[in-house]
Amino acid sequence: MINYRGMPIVEHTVARMAELPHIEEIVLVVGYQADTVVRHFGMHYRGVPITYQEQSGQRGLVDALGCAAPAVRGAPFLLLLGDEVMVEPRFGDFLDDFPRYDALLGAVPGQPEDRIRKTYTFLHGTDRLVHRLVEKPVVALNDLMGTGIVALPADTFDLIERTPVNPARGERDLVGLLQTAIDEGRRVGWFPICTTYANVNDEDDLRRVDADPRFVTAAQPAPPAQPRTAVSP
Repeated sequence: MINYRGMPIVEHTVARMAELPHIEEIVLVVGYQADTVVRHFGMHYRGVPITYQEQSGQRGLVDALGCAAPAVRGAPFLLLLGDEVMVEPRFGDFLDDFPRYDALLGAVPGQPEDRIRKTYTFLHGTDRLVHRLVEKPVVALNDLMGTGIVALPADTFDLIERTPVNPARGERDLVGLLQTAIDEGRRVGWFPICTTYANVNDEDDLRRVDADPRFVTAAQPAPPAQPRTAVSP
């Protein structure tokens, strides 16, 4: 709920989703300060219903996905993070491209190695098909930085059950989930989701974003597209 340019960061994401014509429901996975989030958004946002699912402890993104399962199981959905700041996001084009794949991840091209090392990167071939993902690479494989923006298939929760636990973290993670899909023969693609991207976890991160000239045009809500939406603050 950190404020950025007149509204909480998560609201920038929710507002963009509310603009997409085929979004049936926005699912917010809440934990810390859940009451504040519920009071702020209520049960609808610009006419789109909101459902809340609680994550009792911070056990990672895939665990948060599991918390959202009652609301999104059985339908394709779009995963987003609630701490993302993006410039010129292309959600409409992203979701238009999704039907060509089983899963589609958003990436930011042209990123420096120090930023890529904080998230994940991947190797890909023709038709933007991803072959191998690497979480927090010691050496960047290319200039592509993966994000938490991922369109996922209806059987995602079955895939999660088959995803190995990351031994270093002691939990399943998003990179492992996508790699499991690839190893099972699924078509996992990537899409250039925006021109600039940052995760903002605290006020120091926010100050860095405000001082970065690349974010001067920081994006406002965007155009059309497709499935259900799970958003994890």
